[in-house]
Amino acid sequence: MLRLRRLSDRTVGIERFDGQRKCWRLSACVRPNFSAGTIYSPTPAPTMPASIPFHHPHDRIMVIGRFAYLNGGMIHAAAVADNGRGVLMVGPSGAGKTTLARLWRRAGAVILNDERNLLRWTGDVAWVGATPWHGEDNTIDPRSVPLAGILHLQQSTRTCLRRLLLTESITRLITATFIPVFLDDGLSRLVNAWSELLERVPAYECEFTPDERAVARGRETLYA
Repeated sequence: MLRLRRLSDRTVGIERFDGQRKCWRLSACVRPNFSAGTIYSPTPAPTMPASIPFHHPHDRIMVIGRFAYLNGGMIHAAAVADNGRGVLMVGPSGAGKTTLARLWRRAGAVILNDERNLLRWTGDVAWVGATPWHGEDNTIDPRSVPLAGILHLQQSTRTCLRRLLLTESITRLITATFIPVFLDDGLSRLVNAWSELLERVPAYECEFTPDERAVARGRETLYA
């Protein structure tokens, strides 16, 4: 269990609850925008091979916190790079993210990550790239590519894409985003970032059958 506490105008403390001592202990000090900081590595247990400073849950808090200040966030989604363009596949567990990502790979694309990816809006281009936390495919590719479109998945007996309205696409993307609830303005930052992004990047409801038709229809729609 972690919590954030403002230590000064320039420093935020990340505190971890020590279950044995029943108290909060300072485990990191970072700048308010998460651009830099210091992690205090705990003494490793005798059974552990070594201490890893940037471990869970510091890792995700640092990444999610930093991206909140970069017009972006972490998405529960699969992503592929296809001829230099990114396709994000969003859905809950069991929706078919890994299945569809593998179909795209079979058709020549590269899986960036099949579970958690990062989106960032730079003012004129939306970028998608992998996080270190993959799903069952056990694949991570470090490249970042411009985002061509977002597919919100629903397995079906047919393959059909429906363009979402802006308000609907914002709501669906926020639902799939790891919200930086530890920031006072975390949600508003996220809403602003995704509103800007989705005004320029199309999002679709994607019913699909798990075969090559899903890839063909996706390319036909996104790259038209």
